Amino acid sequence: MSGAAKVARTASRAVRSFTSSSKAASGGHHEPDYVHAPSMYNLPAMKNRKLKFGLSVGGVVALGIALPVIACQWQVGLRDLSVGLKCV
Repeated sequence: MSGAAKVARTASRAVRSFTSSSKAASGGHHEPDYVHAPSMYNLPAMKNRKLKFGLSVGGVVALGIALPVIACQWQVGLRDLSVGLKCV
């Protein structure tokens, strides 16, 4: 038997015998993956839903307006500095 065939046979035997952990006795498929999974996406039951979503939407809108304004001011400031002008 060649060395490559021997290594391949040993490797395949080792892979088949590998197990990461024992399976749950009851199958384990009825438990949620995350502790709060049953109520995670229950948005109508969320406390202070209007406040949370209102603040998050307002924050995204404010960021969407402020970021381009700040970027334009930054670019104008860099241009004025390279020419030697002062920003007033």
